[in-house]
Formats: sequence, C-alpha cells, structure tokens
Amino acid sequence: MEASSYHGLDQGFGNIYYSDDKSHLVAIRDNSADVVWENAN
Repeated sequence: MEASSYHGLDQGFGNIYYSDDKSHLVAIRDNSADVVWENAN
C-alpha cells in the first residue's frame, strides 16, 4: 500500500500550516502567533 505525504509550510483560510515527517501538524493564524490547533502525539 502506498501513501503520500506533505512536509513543510502551506497557507490558506487565514492560517499557516506546518507539517513534519513525524505527522506533527500545526495551524497558526497568519496575522499573529496564535496556534489555532495542533496534533500532539
């Protein structure tokens, strides 16, 4: 079974999204340093 993944930064819906190779995802407001959500393993 194959899976695709994305690592890095992206922007949309007023947020900046960061993901790394450990499946850690973070969304930060693009006009502040407020974390909107994140998944912490």
